[in-house]
Amino acid sequence: MMFRCFLYLLWFCIFFAQQVYSQNLPSDSLAEVYKQRLYNHFVFVDTSAGGSIPAARVWPLLHCDDPWLMQHLCKGNGMVAGKTGIMEWMDGTIHLAYYLAWVCSDYYLESKAGNNVDKQRKELSYIFHALNRLDYAADRKYSRDPQLDGFLLRDDVPITLSLMFQDMNCVKSGPVCRPGIEDGNMMSQDQVIYLLWAFSMGMKLLPDTTTSILQNSTLHHLIKEQAHRMVTSFSKNDWILTDPNGTRVPLGFSAVAYSNAIARVAKRITGKYYQNWTSITTGKSVWTALMSIDFSHRNPTQTEVNMGMQLALSSIIGSPDYDRFIQWCTGAGMEIYILCDALFRKRDILKWEPIFRQMLMDAPNHGPCHQTPHCTNAPGWSSENRWFHPDNRNGAWDQKGAMYNGLDYLLLFNLYRIHFSH
Repeated sequence: MMFRCFLYLLWFCIFFAQQVYSQNLPSDSLAEVYKQRLYNHFVFVDTSAGGSIPAARVWPLLHCDDPWLMQHLCKGNGMVAGKTGIMEWMDGTIHLAYYLAWVCSDYYLESKAGNNVDKQRKELSYIFHALNRLDYAADRKYSRDPQLDGFLLRDDVPITLSLMFQDMNCVKSGPVCRPGIEDGNMMSQDQVIYLLWAFSMGMKLLPDTTTSILQNSTLHHLIKEQAHRMVTSFSKNDWILTDPNGTRVPLGFSAVAYSNAIARVAKRITGKYYQNWTSITTGKSVWTALMSIDFSHRNPTQTEVNMGMQLALSSIIGSPDYDRFIQWCTGAGMEIYILCDALFRKRDILKWEPIFRQMLMDAPNHGPCHQTPHCTNAPGWSSENRWFHPDNRNGAWDQKGAMYNGLDYLLLFNLYRIHFSH
């Protein structure tokens, strides 16, 4: 009798725990809110200049002649007197990489559920059109004949793109603020690495038969072509990124430290070999040393940018010490790479389920923001991207009044569903 009572009690506890668990699952409806918000305020899905490149943030109530954002940082360009509503593109190809990774995960989930994926296929087609557009635009900026050579601008957003969005009247972007060739609106090693990370996820999540609606090619083939062009452009100068004139780019020109890992990721994508003497000697030695360091904020090699690049790469090719990889992800506030890593190799990550679920539940109903009217300022969700700007995830002094695109939430939501929803 006592044993039977124990079984009933055990069954009750398990049943009750399952009920509580199901009630606390992240909400599909909130994700839909974030999706509509993305399209209404941040990305114009189109093939025209600026199309399908997400804005990093928007300032709905900031005046278009703001002395810091538009006059100082944008050199007085793009100002519209008497108007409010500023759209800002920053690290455009990194946000494009997150957009690509999210749409790939959305395609995977919808296809697995037997739903129509025409919308996702269209968006992916437009994303690759945007990458080609950025490649051509870079050549035109240097007064060269456009060709697909793997050297990209970060964005090609014109001032008129704000007209596609309600209550937005001015644009802070590369072409608007820095029309010359001496600026930083061009590829750097972090832009390349995040795109390769997103390409790797695309190769994993998309069927190899899915075709573009714009080009007579599969999406897998477009990914391989783009990855090959970018890495070839990088590696031919011993992993020093140069512009079409042969001059080092202003920002992030040297990828020697990550060259071995970049070549390995690219080989996973294309099947081609990209290593050279530099990457298999200096590159491999530095990468091995980086992979052996325990996480510490006091380590000068562990800047936010460096940690993001390292974790993005190692989530694709694997880390020789998984415990150390976890230590870095959690210490740096870049836990999403735990889920990315688990896409490519068998991992027992069930213990992470409640942690990621809580992150999703902590996200504000109206989307990430920082001190805008009616903004929740939710801890962890007050930056342009929680994963590659974790230092700002609770808000930054120079971003008051901003709203953010929420792609960090949307990607986490989909990866959560892929790993934990059965």
